[in-house]
Amino acid sequence: MASDRLITLCHRAWALPVLAEMHRADAAGMGGARLVALSYTFGASPNAIRSSLDHLIALGLAAPNPGHGHPLRPEYILTKRGARLAPACAALDDSLLLFRLRQEAMHKWALPTIHAAAVLRPARFTALGDQLRGITDRALSQTLRLLTAGGVLRREVREGFPPVPLYDLTGTGEAIAPFLEPLAAG
Repeated sequence: MASDRLITLCHRAWALPVLAEMHRADAAGMGGARLVALSYTFGASPNAIRSSLDHLIALGLAAPNPGHGHPLRPEYILTKRGARLAPACAALDDSLLLFRLRQEAMHKWALPTIHAAAVLRPARFTALGDQLRGITDRALSQTLRLLTAGGVLRREVREGFPPVPLYDLTGTGEAIAPFLEPLAAG
């Protein structure tokens, strides 16, 4: 079974990049991160970033900074749990930026599907669906199409009756998959 933790982390599109950016801000000695700055950094709407921050707060990975701020310009900091997870998010985000795949990774099921494909190698559609708790056949089909078009997965059809489509990681997928393991563990 693919990690429930990874599936939960990826539930909001900007959750992992926000954790990565909060880690970078913390490492640079800036303390926390502000909603408007995060929105500007990612070119995303404040509502989308706010939803991701609310998700991270609910998971106990981020919190409003109690020692700073103005109600209209809140600042957010990593919790102890978030500080342990954030370096792995930053490493993953760096690899996604290197391969220009951050946009594809924003899809809710993209990263969990890459992780499941790495575990199963090669994987049938049904086996991937079994690994990804809560995914629908339609969502899995769209995700596989997205990742295949993005060069992360390759689809091969094994001859026989009936023909069997198999999904496996490409070189790009193999480069990204190790960064998912620390996020999936636990």
